[in-house]
Amino acid sequence: METKKYLDAVKKATEEWIAFNKVLGIKVEELRHGYARFRIPFRPELLGDPVRPAIHGGVLSALVDAC
Repeated sequence: METKKYLDAVKKATEEWIAFNKVLGIKVEELRHGYARFRIPFRPELLGDPVRPAIHGGVLSALVDAC
């Protein structure tokens, strides 16, 4: 499979086919050979510490795992 088609398929799988990623709202910002940058848009329900506020560590771990 040519590189662009492969990377497009990876993006589609990451954002649309993996239900947990959809729940978190994971988006692929940049993807190329040997490099990936994903993001999760902020939502208050993703906070682990509302006092600071800080995103829950499990959300961050899931983002790293997906990436």
